[in-house]
Amino acid sequence: MLCRDGIPAAVRDGMPARLAALSERLEALPRQADPAVASAVRLLVDSLRSMFPDTVDDQVETLRRLAAEAERDGSLLARTDILLRLARALRWRAGGGQGAPGAGRPAAGDLLAALLGGTAVRSAAAPGARTGTGGRAGGEDRAGFADRAEARRLGLEVLADGVRRVMLRESAADGLLTARASGRTALEVAHWAVEDGVPEDALAALESGRALVLHTHYAHRPAADRLRALGRPDLAEAWSGRAPGGGHTGSEPFARADPGAGMTLPSTLRRQVLAALEQDPETAGLLRTPPPARIADALGAAGAQALVHLVPPAPDGDGPGGALVTGADGQVWWHPLPGTSRREAAVLTEYLEALHARTTATGDDRAPADARWRAALERVRQWAGREVLGPLVPRLRTVHGAGPGGIPRLVPVPLGDFGAVPWSAVPTPGRSAGGLAVDELALSVVPSARLFVAAAHRPAVRRTTRALLVCGLTRGAAWAATGPLHRDVYVHAELLTGDPADTARDGVRPLTVASLLRALEGAPRHTVVDITAHLAPDPVEPWRSAVALPDGDLRADRIAGLDLGAAGTGVCVSLASCVSNISARHPDENFTVAAAFLTAGASCVLGSLWPVSVGVTGLLMVLFHHHLARGHTPVEALRRAQLWMRDPGRTAPRRFGDAAAREELDRRTRRLEAGLADRGSSPVDPVNWAGIVLLGR
Repeated sequence: MLCRDGIPAAVRDGMPARLAALSERLEALPRQADPAVASAVRLLVDSLRSMFPDTVDDQVETLRRLAAEAERDGSLLARTDILLRLARALRWRAGGGQGAPGAGRPAAGDLLAALLGGTAVRSAAAPGARTGTGGRAGGEDRAGFADRAEARRLGLEVLADGVRRVMLRESAADGLLTARASGRTALEVAHWAVEDGVPEDALAALESGRALVLHTHYAHRPAADRLRALGRPDLAEAWSGRAPGGGHTGSEPFARADPGAGMTLPSTLRRQVLAALEQDPETAGLLRTPPPARIADALGAAGAQALVHLVPPAPDGDGPGGALVTGADGQVWWHPLPGTSRREAAVLTEYLEALHARTTATGDDRAPADARWRAALERVRQWAGREVLGPLVPRLRTVHGAGPGGIPRLVPVPLGDFGAVPWSAVPTPGRSAGGLAVDELALSVVPSARLFVAAAHRPAVRRTTRALLVCGLTRGAAWAATGPLHRDVYVHAELLTGDPADTARDGVRPLTVASLLRALEGAPRHTVVDITAHLAPDPVEPWRSAVALPDGDLRADRIAGLDLGAAGTGVCVSLASCVSNISARHPDENFTVAAAFLTAGASCVLGSLWPVSVGVTGLLMVLFHHHLARGHTPVEALRRAQLWMRDPGRTAPRRFGDAAAREELDRRTRRLEAGLADRGSSPVDPVNWAGIVLLGR
């Protein structure tokens, strides 16, 4: 007879006694035996005992001993795994023994590898265990309440250890591998907190697993360089000289060719390095998530009513996701969204598959891929309106009211695949039939509350003539996008172009990686930066995504290390580039070109969710910058530009340039309308405007 995990029942029933006997034999080993080996074997045996417990109480106590032993031995990966298993066991016990106590237990060989070699721990299905005799099965008592609270505390501690592992990374790639596992754990712990009615802990959990690599502000700087900057060259040399290889500290195994394969790390050195890095204010801030009061202050500074984490279902659960709302009054509350379960949200998965097919299609495959994507976009918009904004917006209006002009300003933090949804084009219950979110709401998205707090306390973007216009394309349509901005909006702008024919124009300089970096970080600083260029996207490994320039690529990890805010002025960056704000493999890290500019100190960034044509985007950007130059906030300037696109009777704004400029804009608009009509589309179609999103304040 087999148990549900495939282990013979006779073997399972006798396993606790066998393991207890083995523990006694280990205790009798000669004391002169290698202490490291003896300790690792003892940890392995105790871990096996935790997997084959006689009661869940035994499992909890064994895991407590394991955690203490791992703490003494300095095995960060093993300690993290053990603490998470202990937290899961506590929650199982608090629930009266329903379900599996050891959900996500590792296989014994994986755990031994983690204890001895620092490699990752892979999870497998867990066996059941009998409940203890504490009377918990009939319902939750005070002990059950304490178990739940301890489980949340341990979950947050596990997430803090994940931050520490990111701090030890050798590259953005290494950090993203580590952070991906932290994002999954953060979602699990957040759902625990929601279940327990403690939304503040849910907020802390989500923020502990969001955009960790972006938040370092120096994604391209390895740990040794940071140690030298902190005045610890001794630790830097010791860290650089550890053997063998490069230094993987993440939570997934290396591939064969990865530089850190086979690395071992002395635990004392790890502790010393972590202690030193935590003295860096930038790094130490990673271990402290922004409290609700600080988020409320940032919302007030940005003129917004609420920050909304859009939360997918728990990683291994069948239930729905929901919205975790932090208001400008500092209150945090949860709103369940029943229509966001994995089954209901399959439409979002289908959309992402269609988007990938569209962005990679070539030749004759482009037309059917585009048609498939458009149909999927329409389905996902309707789903998001019906199941997300439809139930949520009325309650947001009731609880937090409206902003200036009766338009609520909301700041979504879309987690996971929610980040691919064009929220401004989602149908909402509003004042008119057929209304979309852009008609009823002012929206800007952010990768995390922490990054929103940072952006909100940067200077606001003011109306200015200090603009940098970058044109990295070489076709006539490229200058058609940049030219009107220069002629009609930013007359005194600095211009960089990649087309040799355009450098003959007065005041236009050649565009290279070096000239763009000098313009971004040199003096005088620019308040507005508009970049029209191709993007070299890598949605699978997003740290390799880059802005494609004539002489090379400017990668996202390099951009994140810039300091755009050094002059103390607000900076707005607009990217007329394809898919500059979506990451397929690491959505919760949001390591995109657009987010990299926000991390580099911009107050706000315009990015895109799907490939966009130069003609359509160029027109939208002209309208956006017109409203920005007239003194509107960036979020309102984008909203006005998108509403203009939605207006079938659109004409040049009354204050746009002079009469000749308005006539030229109207002619350009009519040509665009005719071209879109030939393809069965129009500017009103969300395909042509909803892909542009604003990040930041």
